[in-house]
Amino acid sequence: MIHHFQCNQRDEYYQDIITFVFMLKLKPAISFFLILSQFLILQGQSNVIGIHEEEALNGPDSSIYRQLLINGRLWMSPYYNISGHEFLFTNEWLNGAITINGHHFRGVNLKLDVMNDQLLFPDNRTNTVIALNKRMIRDFQIMFNGTDYFFVKVPTENNMVDGYVQLLYDGDLKLYRKWGKRILVNQDRLIQEFRAEEVMYLKRDSTYYKIAKKGDLLKPFKENKKAIKKWMREMNIYLNLRNTRTLVPLLEKIDSEYM
Repeated sequence: MIHHFQCNQRDEYYQDIITFVFMLKLKPAISFFLILSQFLILQGQSNVIGIHEEEALNGPDSSIYRQLLINGRLWMSPYYNISGHEFLFTNEWLNGAITINGHHFRGVNLKLDVMNDQLLFPDNRTNTVIALNKRMIRDFQIMFNGTDYFFVKVPTENNMVDGYVQLLYDGDLKLYRKWGKRILVNQDRLIQEFRAEEVMYLKRDSTYYKIAKKGDLLKPFKENKKAIKKWMREMNIYLNLRNTRTLVPLLEKIDSEYM
């Protein structure tokens, strides 16, 4: 169970500690034990910060939370007179959550600029948009049309994919989807438009394999390919790259027997 650490709870703990310090004059041993127990309670709190209507970011005690989350640079779109937008799914702000610098924030508005691999956050106090510091972000999720999309940050450890990727399967094997966009120009060079594109990658150990068709999923397992195909026939496993849920049984089987 996740316990939410609210600002008012924090203030109550501090008030209790002040009271206990005063009690030291009367019963030092007992008071010290009580202070220690309060400190342990504070230490045991989860670092999940629930944000409701941006209370934590805009309330009277918001400075610590704003410093944790709003760490980046001012963002302005460099694109003009181009049809469409550079964002994932929509130009609207999407509800989501983010883990940044070890702290988890829920209920925040986010946009993913897939053209430039930037995660954006609206700073309502200054009426600006912040491109969040990628080095401090561990993961985030955004919701669109009732579906949660979970993203992690892949370090620059290969020449195929890095930055923000959607995590589709998480085991010894990992399956990622990299979302992107590019700008297309028509033959008359009069109209430019954003065109969305996506690529899946399978990670085995430290190697990444591009998944362009169903058969690519078995390329990293050439020595076991025949046995895996036999199992798929017996279990009536049909793969569909457009429906990644159909890939999960296969990846679980490989994880449990061939990794």
